[in-house]
Amino acid sequence: MILLSIDLGKTMGIVVNAGKDNYLHMEDYKFTSYWEFDHKLKDLVVTYKPDLILIPYPTRFYNVIIAHAKLMGIVCLVGDKKEIPVVEVNDSQAKKVVLGNGRAKKEDIMNYFKVEPEHIADAMMFCEWYLKSV
Repeated sequence: MILLSIDLGKTMGIVVNAGKDNYLHMEDYKFTSYWEFDHKLKDLVVTYKPDLILIPYPTRFYNVIIAHAKLMGIVCLVGDKKEIPVVEVNDSQAKKVVLGNGRAKKEDIMNYFKVEPEHIADAMMFCEWYLKSV
């Protein structure tokens, strides 16, 4: 199973995973426009043919929730057009399953995966959460 995991935000961590510790692609992507993000996502889907797309569910701060909702709409539209299910991940639940602590800090996640920046580590955490939860 190939997973496309995206930590949404102004800077995004994008990870393509083909199983435990088998990462085909890792990228720290800087958001510039919805148009470019749409094309980036379509390119990733065509290149890697993921079976599932993982995105975080925003839970705090009004402006973050609004910004994420717009990006989530693009992800859901691309997934729908390509018939790829989109799964929303709860960040604290993923931390609890992967790290054993739902309140783990960004540094803890980066140390666990031995990778920087934090956005890529978060996207990797979503993949591992899914693999452990299935």
